[in-house]
Amino acid sequence: MKRVISIAVTWFACGAAPVMAADIPVKARPVVPVVIAYNWSGCYIGGYVGGATTARNWSSTDIGSVGQGGTFPVYNGVGTNPWDYGKTSSFIGGGTAGCNYHAAGSPFVVGLEGEVGYLRLQSGALQPNSQDVNGVGRIGDWYGVIALRGGWAIDRVLFYLKGGVAFYESRATVFDFGNNIPGFTDTVTANGGKSQVTWALGGGIEYAISDSWSIKGEYLYLGRGDSYNACGVDANVAQNFCWRQDPSGIHTAKFGLNYRFGGAPLIARY
Repeated sequence: MKRVISIAVTWFACGAAPVMAADIPVKARPVVPVVIAYNWSGCYIGGYVGGATTARNWSSTDIGSVGQGGTFPVYNGVGTNPWDYGKTSSFIGGGTAGCNYHAAGSPFVVGLEGEVGYLRLQSGALQPNSQDVNGVGRIGDWYGVIALRGGWAIDRVLFYLKGGVAFYESRATVFDFGNNIPGFTDTVTANGGKSQVTWALGGGIEYAISDSWSIKGEYLYLGRGDSYNACGVDANVAQNFCWRQDPSGIHTAKFGLNYRFGGAPLIARY
């Protein structure tokens, strides 16, 4: 009898117990979702279109004969009398090229970008108190920017600031079609210009519509640059007369499309 009981106990322990254990539910391992994060690293080229406007009126001031002395402190007998050419706007369009660096796991993106494009801002007006003197100022027909970009990426959306150096050509012409001093009918055509090197500051938002293509909207302000003189000679009195030009800063706004190549792969986040 004892032998029978011993055999039964042994059978239960070795055979029936595993069967019972198999019936005990096993807790499943949790499934960890995988999030694929966009990475902005890589170089790109692109194009853009938009608009520009002068930030304020362009100022012109009669400063008279320059560097020659004489008896004509100002031209046309109306005093220095600064006047404005008025605000104006322009279509802009061009191309960009740059590179970004985006460390894996970080929201920060840094980069370097250059742009060059078409720009033509031109306006003019008569000098007050004189119906004979007319001034015309122009910025363009081209401009360029080299700037650093720094931004905050939320997957495929990049918010960024941009700042650097701007280059553009600024020119002015002042005409006198007949002096308003009685009996004095001289005419003068004064010209001047300056290749401006100034600052640029702005920002924008860029969205990656695919792994390689992105669209952007951007605002950028270009500093007004330095003053310069537009000068011309009155041959009758052998004097060089000048008008000082104080150009305006420039507001720009653009929409662009970029193609990125050689970029880092998408990053998996767990």
